[in-house]
Amino acid sequence: MTLLQSGITKSLAVDYDIDNSLRFNYTDSSYLTRTFASAGDRESWTWSCWGKKGDIDKSLYFWATDYSDADNYMNFKFRASHATESKNYVAEIVWRISATSYVLATTRKFRDPGAWMHVCLVCDTPDAVAANRLRLYINGEEVTAWDTDDRSNISQNDDLPINRAGRHDVGGWNSGNACSGYLAE
Repeated sequence: MTLLQSGITKSLAVDYDIDNSLRFNYTDSSYLTRTFASAGDRESWTWSCWGKKGDIDKSLYFWATDYSDADNYMNFKFRASHATESKNYVAEIVWRISATSYVLATTRKFRDPGAWMHVCLVCDTPDAVAANRLRLYINGEEVTAWDTDDRSNISQNDDLPINRAGRHDVGGWNSGNACSGYLAE
């Protein structure tokens, strides 16, 4: 896939491939999915990638768990525009446990479809401090300004829905919420 260029003498018309990268195109609804037969560690994990929105008005889903259990799921995305909501273009983690939804949403907006960002989400539910149980880093800096912060509802040693047995998606969610953007390791 052609994405970026390197070298001082290159022009904007020249591009090159990035190994281990993915392009998600909203119009063809393609994304990755994998079903795990058994659960992994649901208390402590880290997810990291380079990401870039492709279309300002489409979401970029980094990952999501299967929505077939509508009472228990989790997803992580850069949100698209939704009418006049204040949460337009934010980074948002949504998790639902036993039919109760929780949100961690930034105040910072992510509107530049030309900007590559390093994104790192860290889960550590054994941590004694509730605010440390789910942390987000953008370009190496921890996000500390939140529009919505429901991390106090994560009890110590809770299992979150990610890494459970079942389907997990990358670049989309729930067989119809495809995204527009790029992901690379």
